[in-house]
Formats: sequence, structure tokens, C-alpha cells
Amino acid sequence: MEFTYPGRIGSQELRLLKPLSASQRVLRFAILTVPRSLARGHTYTAVSYTWGEEEASEVIYLGDKAFSVRPNLWSCLYYLSLSERRSEWNYLWVDAICINQDDITERNLQVGAMGTTYGNAFCVSVWLGLPPLPDEYMPLLQGKDRAKTVEVDPFDWELYLSDLANRPYWSRFWVIQEFLLAINVELYCSNSKMDWSVFRDMLCHVADVNEVGGEEIPSRALDSYRALSLVMGRHPDKHPGILQPLHDLLIAHRRSVCKDPRDRVFALMGLIDQEERDLLSRLFPNYAITEEQVNIITIAHILYFDRFSGKRALNINSEVLLALGIKSKAKRKSLLRRAKRLDYVDMNTIDGALQSLEDLDEEMLDISEDEDELEPAPVCLGRSLKIGIGLVCLGAVGLVIWLYRPRVLNVFSG
Repeated sequence: MEFTYPGRIGSQELRLLKPLSASQRVLRFAILTVPRSLARGHTYTAVSYTWGEEEASEVIYLGDKAFSVRPNLWSCLYYLSLSERRSEWNYLWVDAICINQDDITERNLQVGAMGTTYGNAFCVSVWLGLPPLPDEYMPLLQGKDRAKTVEVDPFDWELYLSDLANRPYWSRFWVIQEFLLAINVELYCSNSKMDWSVFRDMLCHVADVNEVGGEEIPSRALDSYRALSLVMGRHPDKHPGILQPLHDLLIAHRRSVCKDPRDRVFALMGLIDQEERDLLSRLFPNYAITEEQVNIITIAHILYFDRFSGKRALNINSEVLLALGIKSKAKRKSLLRRAKRLDYVDMNTIDGALQSLEDLDEEMLDISEDEDELEPAPVCLGRSLKIGIGLVCLGAVGLVIWLYRPRVLNVFSG
């Protein structure tokens, strides 16, 4: 029998998983709901991982009910369940399970509190996947019947540092706030665990970067080690004072990727300055609205806040518009034009915002039609121009004849 969620939870509640048993055949958890105010009494680790593109082909059990997960998450849960026995945390929080992904209302509420979920966790457990294997053993990690568990004892993190620092995990939008807001971070590769600060020191050493920070990281180092930017962003001198304007965050993380383009904004909300976040949280996150609607509201938001920060006014070539993934110049022009006409501050609810966007679309359509009516047809303009030029020429000829009329008369009389 498959698991079904007993009901919707609100933003002030949290579901947690308690590992019950873990074998290579069966993973079993208890699932419970607790108020966020009591979550610290249920010491938990928030899991940070890559969802991946695969089908949810593996099964875990919540109580005695089956729940389907992707292979990467199954492996992650297996090793974290084993680790729980010797860790200071007792529970797991995993977004794919602890949030009902099919309930948009619950998803909006829980995603809006994601920064709190990761910030209040005892630690964040980063799952980097299974260890790399020699080429002759790679088929074991491929195909339908691939291995879900691979253990290397002892695992040499330094030997495989380049591989681990360039895994897809480091390019995801969501991991930015998950990694930066955590009180502490532990990295997992299979059954091996490492504190993030040790990983940072190793990475800085091989990349020839000052681990103390304060210097701009060379682009060659960032290109060689994707993890470097995020790891250095967690420097103790910057944590927890890492909140920034949305404008700056979008540009700083423009290389990151996400499956849902709306997450370019939603995934960064936990890192925005509190005052700015309060204003944006009236409307976001909301997975019931389109990517275009998210972009228009985001641009209107940035236009409003940029007025107080002294930033240069946005134009169609502004880097932040490119960071939103708007590649078409014509599209950037259209969205910017509409955002400028939007009364952003007075939009207090998402329904009000959607109505404003609908009214704006009608208004912009009327303006476009009026401009079409007022604009002279190119053919008429060309014909008028020719007539005008002809009249000027005739006038010039007439003037010449008038000035030289005595000579002209003499010619004809002679």
C-alpha cells in the first residue's frame, strides 16, 4: 500500500523522518509532524542533495506504506540512516518526502520557510553521491540494475577532490541557501563523511586560493573547481551576515542551474535582506503562477529597491535580466516595459498582483493598437516625401527663372 499524506501542514509545522531500519533491501522510517517551535527538541539534519532527472524507481517505507524515490535519494537515505546511529542528530528532513510536492499550497508555504528549515537544523548533510570508480567498474553505476551502494574504506577525499568539487550538486540554485544558511555542514560521499571546513582547506590548497578569504578568487580557479565559490561563501567572517539584495544575488549566482526557472528567484529568498524579503514574501514563492509572471514581478521588485541603493537604472542589457534567464532581447524589452508600469508596492496579495498583470496586459495592448493607428503607413510617408521634394525643386527652378528673367527674355527675343 502506498503512503498518502494525512493532511496539509502549515508554515509553522515541519515533517521529520526517524530512521527505523536500514539494509540494502529495505529502508524504513517513521514520519512525524512537529511544530517548528519544538523542532530543536527533535534534533534533525536537513539533507541537501541533487534531485536528478531519473524516475522515482526505488522504494522506501514510511511506517508500513511504500513511498517512491529517485535512486540518488535512496542511496543518500541509506548512508545517512547508518550515520544516524553515531551522530548527534536523530531525525532527517528531506524536501522530496517531508513536503507534499503535489499540494501547491503546502509547497508554497514550506518553500517560503526553507531558509528557516535549513538555518535551524543541527547541521546540513550534503550528499555528493557514490564514490568515483575506475573505468572498468563504471558499468556497476549505470543501467537499470546498477548498484545503489558502493563503499571504499578508507576513502581518499584528496585523491578524488577534483571529481567531488565538480559534481552537479555545486551548480544547483537550491543548494546555495541550503549550504550558506546552515549552522554547520557535513559532506557525505557514500559511507565517508567530512566537515565542510576541512574540505574547504583542501580545496583552497589545490586551487592556490587564500582560505582566509578577502581576495577575489581567480576565474581559472572557479572554472576548475565549481565548489569553490560556495565553499568560500561560507567563510566564518561572512556567516551569518550573508544577506544581500536580490539584484546582487541573482548576478552572483547566474551560473547556477535549476529545473524550474521560477526557482532562480524562489531559491534565493532565504538569502535576501530581511526588509526586502518581507516585501517580496507577499507574493513569492508561488508555484501557481507562470515563469513570465514571476519575471515581471521580480523586475518590478528590483526596480523599486534599486531606487534606494543608487544602482544604475535597468535597461534591456542589464546583467540581472540575463541572470533571470531571459535570453531574447525583445523579451527583455517587453518584460521591462511592463514591469515599469506595474504598481509593485500596492500589490499586497498574489491575486491582486495577477489582476494587476491582467489589467496591464490589456492596457499595453490598447497602447500598442493606438500606436499602430497613429503611425503613418510607410508607403504614404514615402509618397508625401516625394511630392514635397518635387514641390521644392519646382520652387527652386521658378526662383532661378525669376532672378534671371532679363537674360531669359533676351535669349528668347534674340
